[in-house]
Amino acid sequence: MACGPLDNPTLVSQGGDKTFESASLVKLAILVELARRFEEGSCKPEDTLVFEERFRVGGSGHLQKEPAGGKYRLDDLAEWTITESDNVATDMLFDYLKLDTLEPAMRALGMKQMTVQRTIFAFDQIDQGRDNLISADDLANLYGKIARKELPRSDWMLGILQKTHRHDLLQAKLPKELKVAHKSGELTGFLHDGGILYAEPPYILVILTRAEKADSERLIRGLSGAVFETVRGGGDLK
Repeated sequence: MACGPLDNPTLVSQGGDKTFESASLVKLAILVELARRFEEGSCKPEDTLVFEERFRVGGSGHLQKEPAGGKYRLDDLAEWTITESDNVATDMLFDYLKLDTLEPAMRALGMKQMTVQRTIFAFDQIDQGRDNLISADDLANLYGKIARKELPRSDWMLGILQKTHRHDLLQAKLPKELKVAHKSGELTGFLHDGGILYAEPPYILVILTRAEKADSERLIRGLSGAVFETVRGGGDLK
């Protein structure tokens, strides 16, 4: 767990340097790197990719039900990757950006422990020592950079992160009107959520878990609610 104000998002860190299977949190690397390339002009939001049959995978997202051959804009694919956690859009963008470029890009941003080494369903790669890992400190620091608008097209990324479809974890015990920019991730035995919570004052909270799903849900919901009450009451996050 990592938590803190926007300018010090790891002020409170408990096991924050411990790595977990990142699950769908790896998709944040796609969003950040695509934003950077939009800004530098090496590609444009309106550029399109073709949905080839080789990208068809299951899990979350609507593209798996679409016929192959369709053309989709890069900015739409990026949005679906985050808001729906669409796995087809994710693998299309992994292929376009080149998977092996993403981990170095995250290292350049100071992500010390984040690894990006396999596509979503390439579980066979784990036995070969290739996996997608994340730590709470890394993710909190990344959210801090986005929240402070230090990364290219941060406003665009924040807009997408505020439209994610899953609201039953970090937000479960928070006021419905509270603006939250976040991304969750789930894999068998792992459940995560983290983002920017626009309370007064705004803060960042990342909770990564390795436990039975019901236990993880209770932990994330309860901890998030407790942190919010502390912040709202003017308490010290320390």
